[in-house]
Amino acid sequence: MNGYQQARRMRRELGRELKERRRAAGLSQSELARLTGRSRSLVSTLESATGGAAGLGFWRRCDEVLRTGGRFARRWLQIQREVEAERTRAAAARRDAAGRPPGDSPASALRALAAGSLGAAEAEVAYQRLGWPLVPGPGGPALRTGEVADALEVPRRAGRLAITWWLDSGGAADPVRGLPGLPSPREALAVVAAGDTLYFLARAGSSPWPDAAAPRRPAGRVTAPVTAPVIGWHSAGGAVPLPPAASRGGRPARWEHVPGRASALASPFALLDLLAKALAATAPEPGGITLTPGVLVVPAPRLP
Repeated sequence: MNGYQQARRMRRELGRELKERRRAAGLSQSELARLTGRSRSLVSTLESATGGAAGLGFWRRCDEVLRTGGRFARRWLQIQREVEAERTRAAAARRDAAGRPPGDSPASALRALAAGSLGAAEAEVAYQRLGWPLVPGPGGPALRTGEVADALEVPRRAGRLAITWWLDSGGAADPVRGLPGLPSPREALAVVAAGDTLYFLARAGSSPWPDAAAPRRPAGRVTAPVTAPVIGWHSAGGAVPLPPAASRGGRPARWEHVPGRASALASPFALLDLLAKALAATAPEPGGITLTPGVLVVPAPRLP
């Protein structure tokens, strides 16, 4: 199923939900049309998914009238992202068909990396095609952060939860869980796994520390251990392993999620918000996830 087919399926689901919620609110098509400033025929075609087009403003007004908490607007944005992603893929396919040698584009390099079948030398060539600066690492090539990409380092459990949330929301802001708006994960979610650590790649150039490699000034004696969850920001002067290289501990790195476009990485500050919430949910209890308001989720065998 390509992006256009996926978008059509999502439109049908959106139309069915609009019809169900309208009826649950006791409104006719004509009444909903009047409250949203549109025609009854448009509401009818949207509900049946036989045609019609409505922009974000219409779906936001439906959220207000039907009190859906922004759900219609978020789903509309997800559909638009599917369409845009398919347009991007189609344009890349046309460029490749016009005579570009196989494997000679960033898109081809990303597809090869996602397959996970490249040796060290082939992977290094693929990273160079993406324009990612490499430095020698302890187990192979590493990404030099601070130029094209920074990396945010978190424990594996928190990182996996953040990935799940991002994929589930499609990048749309989720006010219920307090999640920020992010680009589509289809294009921007880029995560390297190395042992118990996940590295989330983000756009470079926003680090509060202009040169992480510069000598640190003495900051005074630490009088108490740091107990808060920690996110490591790899920026200028840093490096993170790139698959199939090994991390410092000798564990092979692999792609937990390859980005759809090398130029579509998310803002590190939006990622920080997502990762901080995932850390807060997983850090207090090693074997569980803490949800608001203080509900603990644990594996079933641990229940009394």
